[in-house]
Amino acid sequence: MSHSSGSFVFGVITNESERMIDANIVSRKSAFDSSTSGTSAFQSRRLPGERRRQIFVAFITVTLLGLVGVTVASSRSRSDAKSRMEHLANKIVMLKREARRSQALESDERRLEGELNEEREEIQRLHVMENDERTRITSLQEEVDHIKREEEEKEKESEMLLDMVFEQLKSKRNAEANLLREGAASEKAVGLLEGHYKDLAEKVQERSKEHVLERFGPGPHRVMLNIEIPEDEISLSNAAHDKTSHSSSNIIIELAPLELMPHTVQVFLDQVKSGLWDGCSFYRNAGHVLQASHEEGPANVTKRFVDSGLQNTKFQEYSADFPHVQHTVGFGGMNAGSVLIINKVDNTRAHGPGGQKGNFGVDDGEPCFGKIVEGFDIVEWLSQTPTSNEKGPDHMDNYVKILSASIV
Repeated sequence: MSHSSGSFVFGVITNESERMIDANIVSRKSAFDSSTSGTSAFQSRRLPGERRRQIFVAFITVTLLGLVGVTVASSRSRSDAKSRMEHLANKIVMLKREARRSQALESDERRLEGELNEEREEIQRLHVMENDERTRITSLQEEVDHIKREEEEKEKESEMLLDMVFEQLKSKRNAEANLLREGAASEKAVGLLEGHYKDLAEKVQERSKEHVLERFGPGPHRVMLNIEIPEDEISLSNAAHDKTSHSSSNIIIELAPLELMPHTVQVFLDQVKSGLWDGCSFYRNAGHVLQASHEEGPANVTKRFVDSGLQNTKFQEYSADFPHVQHTVGFGGMNAGSVLIINKVDNTRAHGPGGQKGNFGVDDGEPCFGKIVEGFDIVEWLSQTPTSNEKGPDHMDNYVKILSASIV
């Protein structure tokens, strides 16, 4: 309670005291009037003193009540002041806590800003390193490309030189063979020529093996021929040959081991990889073989084959460990590579060493480089296709197209 509140209480108490005193005086005066006249002089003399006593008592009472009111007001004021002080103290504590929390947040903010700047610097450094690495990789790639181009040019030069030497050797070999038959050349000269030819053939085989391993892996290598055959004809073929089902029109060929026929396997894989057999056709159904070639196909297919440089093998490669038995695959003719044959029967004598001597003048066997492992029903159907001699010996009435050849 404030000082003004205490004064208000003191005033109320004082007014009440005065009212009580006035009432007491009126009461005593009435009593005095009703008493005898003999006592009037005495009462007249004692009235002022009694009045003074009553006033004094009232004063003391009022003073005490005032002091009590002031004390109560002062006590309440102290209580209120204490409450305000406690409130202020709590607020100060809260403000101090907020200040400390704010300082901690500012400290965390500065720390995080520092870490963020470090991260930015690290990212910038990594960007610089990445750009440097890209530049280095680009430079290395350009160097590698340059080396590859040089190697390709050298390989082409080597291939051209090797082809030239081979052609010369083959010409000399054929000439010497003819002279030998006529008795005009010595067997020693022919033997020497054969030695050179064999050495060059071994070098070609070695290079072909390295090429296949690098480009196609160690094997075994398989090639799939997808053949275009009308479904109704397949059904007729299956029925005619007591077939119960037919899953596809594919022929899968497993190629010979690289140790036996490295050069011919390399040439055939490169042909397939280049898509040269796509669009070629099976055109001949002879008694002992089926033949396919680009030569009986569209002109663009033939051009593509010739332009590839893969039309022929570099020499007649043959292995006695991989002969022309039934369901094997090879190349037909001298310097073979553009005529694919499937042996319908065992043709080891007909297409092995000496078998085509009357046709080509040498006794080398024709390359045999694969065997059929799936699609025997397709081979059987091809063997039943009608033929005539209108287009050529044993040519099919309707050529059968090879839709695609792929390495599997």
